[in-house]
Amino acid sequence: MRFLNIPNIHVMRESVRKLHDICMPRSEASLSTSWFSSLENTQWLEYISLILHSALRIVHLIEHGSSVVIHCSDGYLDRTIFVTFT
Repeated sequence: MRFLNIPNIHVMRESVRKLHDICMPRSEASLSTSWFSSLENTQWLEYISLILHSALRIVHLIEHGSSVVIHCSDGYLDRTIFVTFT
């Protein structure tokens, strides 16, 4: 069994909210001085990278004849959905 370090749905939701805020600012005053720093602070790209690497790892295992069961350790479907639909 391997834990793939994908954050829970609450962390992911907050990250995408932050991403939305920097991509669609409500006013000129909310524009950041550094868009790339703001993007990095959302951690969205890091999370997407974790999801894609997890999906690739699973595909690799399946290609080599392994059976794979994907589930969230918390019992929720949030991380399971991320990996299986990527």
